[in-house]
Amino acid sequence: MALDRKPHGGKLKAQVRQRKPAIAASLATILFTSPSPVRAHHRRGAVNWRIVGLPAPGFALGSRLGPWLGKQPRWFTLALAFGLFVAFSTT
Repeated sequence: MALDRKPHGGKLKAQVRQRKPAIAASLATILFTSPSPVRAHHRRGAVNWRIVGLPAPGFALGSRLGPWLGKQPRWFTLALAFGLFVAFSTT
């Protein structure tokens, strides 16, 4: 069975629609199962809460920039973003 390679048609579009519920289910599982181990580690004193918030600004920025970059039609934008990420994370 051949796939329709058009951006807005055929079976390819149906496959994309099927992936979204799978990703949502995966994220929901993480959301509801992660507090328990965090609580258990906290009770043992194994969580350094002073450094937990340090990456929060990067997470917030990444959650806004990631989807925007993913929607960019030009590959150069993604390549530039990845290159900048690698350059800044290695220094």
